[in-house]
Amino acid sequence: KRALDIIFGVVAIVILLNVVIAIVGDAWERATAKASSLYFTFRVGYLLEARMFGLLQKKVKRNGYLFRLTDLIDKMADIRLIDKVIWEEGNYASVQTRNQYTHPELYFIPDIAKEIKKAHSLEAHLYWAQHEDDNENDSENDNEKEKFVALAKVGRVLFVLGRFISHVILYIFLLALGLPFCGWFWPVSFRRGVLSLGVGNMKTQSDNQKAEDSKTEGGNTSNEACEENSSEKGSVESKELEVDK
Repeated sequence: KRALDIIFGVVAIVILLNVVIAIVGDAWERATAKASSLYFTFRVGYLLEARMFGLLQKKVKRNGYLFRLTDLIDKMADIRLIDKVIWEEGNYASVQTRNQYTHPELYFIPDIAKEIKKAHSLEAHLYWAQHEDDNENDSENDNEKEKFVALAKVGRVLFVLGRFISHVILYIFLLALGLPFCGWFWPVSFRRGVLSLGVGNMKTQSDNQKAEDSKTEGGNTSNEACEENSSEKGSVESKELEVDK
């Protein structure tokens, strides 16, 4: 019986090992058949993702479309209705024609051109829209072209008003668009104003604190000086009493 049990055990183990080998071999054949197709499938997906991120990087990096758009937004002029500029005084008196007002960088040094650019507003645009260029000034002497010059002035005024309205609409659109993007599309002046909220109050508080500290230091120095003077007077009086004795 022991011999039969041993023989049965060996035969059973051999049969089970053959079954395991057959199952593993069949699974291996099926895996190798699908391996190449799965490899290239995942490889193509990886290449598509890499290409997508590469294109996104090109569009986002410097000189990309997104940065060009943000540069244009940063160069966007502020919205100003009126100004307190007197165009007959100071550096503004050098502006004689509408072209000099519109493109001051072509006629003046950078500091004056920057100052003239800061003075741009709707009131200034309307003021200079009614001024003629040099070629129009030459044509004023011709009576036949006076009507054309008047119509040109009206056209320029309407154009200024239309451009200002479109500028306001675009400005509001950028403000609304910048809310979900944490101010990415806000104009630079508006962004600086938002980020500098409270900075002026902190500066005034620090200035006031410095002034109070300087006052207290001045008071302490004056008290010390008074104490020194009183001590000197006391010592002089004591010496005089000793001399009298």
